[in-house]
Amino acid sequence: MDDSALVSNLSLDDILNRMGFGWFQVRIFLYLSWITFSDGAEITVISLITKILKKQWNLDDWEEELMGAVLFLGMIIGTFMSGPFGDKFGRRITLFGGTVVLFTFGMISAFMPEYWSFVIVRAFVGMSVGFLLPLQTAYEVEVCTEKSRGGFVIGTFLCFQVGMLSVVLLAFWLIPDLDSGNWRLLLILVSIPSGVSLLLQIFWGDESPRYEAINERFDRAVEILNKMAKLNKKDQLTQEEMAIVKSTQKSEVESVGKRIAKMFGEKYLKTTVKLFYLWFAIGFLYYGLVFILPRSLDEGSSNSETLVELAIINAALVPAAVFPCFLIENEFIGRRKTVLFCLAIQTGGCVVCSLYINNIVFIISAGSILFLSVLLFDVAYPYTSEIYDTSIRSTGLSVSTAFARFGGFISPFVLVLLNGIDFRFPYIAFFITSLIATFTCYLLKYESRGQNLDNFQAKG
Repeated sequence: MDDSALVSNLSLDDILNRMGFGWFQVRIFLYLSWITFSDGAEITVISLITKILKKQWNLDDWEEELMGAVLFLGMIIGTFMSGPFGDKFGRRITLFGGTVVLFTFGMISAFMPEYWSFVIVRAFVGMSVGFLLPLQTAYEVEVCTEKSRGGFVIGTFLCFQVGMLSVVLLAFWLIPDLDSGNWRLLLILVSIPSGVSLLLQIFWGDESPRYEAINERFDRAVEILNKMAKLNKKDQLTQEEMAIVKSTQKSEVESVGKRIAKMFGEKYLKTTVKLFYLWFAIGFLYYGLVFILPRSLDEGSSNSETLVELAIINAALVPAAVFPCFLIENEFIGRRKTVLFCLAIQTGGCVVCSLYINNIVFIISAGSILFLSVLLFDVAYPYTSEIYDTSIRSTGLSVSTAFARFGGFISPFVLVLLNGIDFRFPYIAFFITSLIATFTCYLLKYESRGQNLDNFQAKG
């Protein structure tokens, strides 16, 4: 019988929903979680060792700032590379390649003998972090059921926060006063999780069946889906379901420029522009606060007290990766309203920090801002990836998140300058940025919760 005669109104989403969430997704979760753990650790460690390196290598202030900024410059480059590579070569091979770079250069950076070699190597670490985060999110939403997509993405980002906390805890042992210590061993330990992910990917890595289908590798797509069914203890694909896979519309082979142009076409233009600013604001506040907070705490604390305060704040951030699960799948709240709610509360927290009532209030407010920033990242990733079609999903997510990296890149320069005038001024900058983002989010009208992928309809 001709396959076309078997095709019904079902879709790949319906097949994935029947497969459910099982061991196939758990394996993916495990090796992606080690990547996000390593990402969080690599981003945090640089803010803890800059004072040591400044003293050890006799660095000027601008060289210290560059150490923080170069990580984000690398992330910008990596983020722009991620989408085109992921859409052209597939999710699996690009994830593996990015993890190799992260592990290799993270480990090498611990052995650099002087400043410029260290900066160059850390730029490659930043590139790999920027490369991996949007790519793995696009992969995650393509292998999960509609109901588990958001929770799956957010779950992996729990490990991002655990990675940040782990570095602070390791700092108590290796660099307890933040002025001296074994920073090289700290960098080595931070690199190990990405090596663990590499090993798991070798044995467990699979391509996205959706990606294979839209590129007309139907037999491979069916093979992966049947493997998913076996691991999840579900029935193999029926003839009707195989016909659905084989009827998947081929993704037109397009250049990077054409894929980006689609983001600015009539269908996506207004939404793309708003997403770009939202990502910039989220990145500026999150990465900026991670960078400037140790300096702000130094105003009224010793170095050992600063580590304790950072540990408390980062420990409180771990639940931030779980909390969104109870919001984004709620039919009355969803993705968009969660983002709007967090931005509004975050704006108020910035006001409290800029007033600096006392150290306790400041720590609570700064911790709340970071908590909400983590939550915003967690929700923005699945929200953005669910908006763009499969053919441009990785590109759309990578270009959007590049604006968060840009916000992180400029934050050390802007915030150090403002902090030199008055340590409250960075929080005034955070307030203005967050206020504009709140209004921008209000203008977004599309809610992606429960929607089939590739079914975006612009509403505002």
